[in-house]
Amino acid sequence: MVYYEIMRTEIVFPKGDFGLSLCKCWDSIHSDSENHVPMYSFLKQLDRNSPSFFTYLEQAFVMTFYVRDISHGLGKRTLFYDLIVQWYRVYPLMASSILSIALESYKPFPYGSFRDIFGLLNYLKYECGFHETHDFVVDICNYLYRAFRKECMFFRNHKKTDTPLMKWMPREKSRGGWIFALMAHKYCNMYDEFGSFSSFDVSDGNKRAFRKVVSRLRGSMDLVETIITEDNRVSYSFNQLCNPKYMTRYARRFLQTQSFDSDPYFRYFLMKHLHARCDQKFSTQYTFQRIYDMPYVFSQCSGKLVKRGLETMHQATDVLYETSMLLHLLWKSHVQSWIRKYQSHEYDVLLAFDEPLCCQSSCMSLAIAMLLSETNGKYCFYFNNGFALEKVDYGDKPTFIERLQCIVTILKPLIMPCVFANRASCWDLVKSSDEVNVEKSIMVFKGKCSMESSMRFVGQSGDGEYKNESHVYGAVLGHKRYDYVRKRLAFFLRN
Repeated sequence: MVYYEIMRTEIVFPKGDFGLSLCKCWDSIHSDSENHVPMYSFLKQLDRNSPSFFTYLEQAFVMTFYVRDISHGLGKRTLFYDLIVQWYRVYPLMASSILSIALESYKPFPYGSFRDIFGLLNYLKYECGFHETHDFVVDICNYLYRAFRKECMFFRNHKKTDTPLMKWMPREKSRGGWIFALMAHKYCNMYDEFGSFSSFDVSDGNKRAFRKVVSRLRGSMDLVETIITEDNRVSYSFNQLCNPKYMTRYARRFLQTQSFDSDPYFRYFLMKHLHARCDQKFSTQYTFQRIYDMPYVFSQCSGKLVKRGLETMHQATDVLYETSMLLHLLWKSHVQSWIRKYQSHEYDVLLAFDEPLCCQSSCMSLAIAMLLSETNGKYCFYFNNGFALEKVDYGDKPTFIERLQCIVTILKPLIMPCVFANRASCWDLVKSSDEVNVEKSIMVFKGKCSMESSMRFVGQSGDGEYKNESHVYGAVLGHKRYDYVRKRLAFFLRN
């Protein structure tokens, strides 16, 4: 079944009520469910003769980038690709420019990643049913090839690559192998246009030639995948592997310490460097400044990290020192990165569970509670078990595992299964308690934060006051972080 040949059910909005329809799109992108975001219906019904046409179009365009924003947005890839397809159905030229804006935005916090080029191509082929000869697929392939040629020119002059593009180039036999084949044919037959040939027609000689070029470009990047897959482990570049971003991205591989127990060099590297890096690397590399006063976004990685820590605690009574230090480094990296974007706060943290502690939702809630309690410098939070508020003070333990063990020890006798049905019942007990100030409290429940005055905790304004639900819509879409998007949109419409 072709995805977009069978039209989805369109939501018909009241004629002229474009602000309300855009708010519905805003609510949809924040929903946990897989509900379709009605961007296409909004764009199709938008009156081009209306005096507010450009305002609504700009807000919808900015919203698309907020969905993908990997630093200060929602970071949702699949939803971002779906929105691009919806834009293409109404404004194909604007849709073709979205990728370039996301990748060419200013440093150090671009909106997207170079993996989005390949992710969107795979999404168009496998989810939307677009053929390799489709105009949109051809446009993206042309953009990819231009970026590849730029990388080759930069490598020729500097003997290194300029961007992570080649890191995400798919393998020949992977799901994106058809992209590799198309690029191989274009590289060896530069006068052939995309759309005039198929990935099935590419010769083995062309693939072999392109494979050599890709391998050479990748070799100049010193990718950690190459380092950790080498047979000769003594040749590890230990300083490279100490880089926090490698530890964060490839934690699963590093945590498989049992395969390295017989390697004294690896054990020495872990024990000597990790703890020092936890306490020194981030304090020297990052400055704690609020770059944007954006609404808070909590990564799902934090919940997975807590779940991994709990599983590690259950598997062995004596956690390996290497594993403990790796988990601590990951958590430290996560906390410092969050502070770097949002700074600290002075609110009390309240935690409540609706599922057992081992569930992903509870792990995410516990991770947020730990993150907020550490960023306010108190290292404690209140646990709401439906009958009373119990203070959980775990102190500034040396490692993440020790903090988690202390918290679990305190929580175990307090946890009551499925006490709360919704956030309102969580707040009822808090309001009747004299231990905390409701106006200065944050409730963490079902993996989300909220304040008593709103259903979702959304962050701080420039004056230090927390935005409520009615402020966040305009605060995000009109924020200076997306000035580059607005500038490119205005330039596009003028030309």
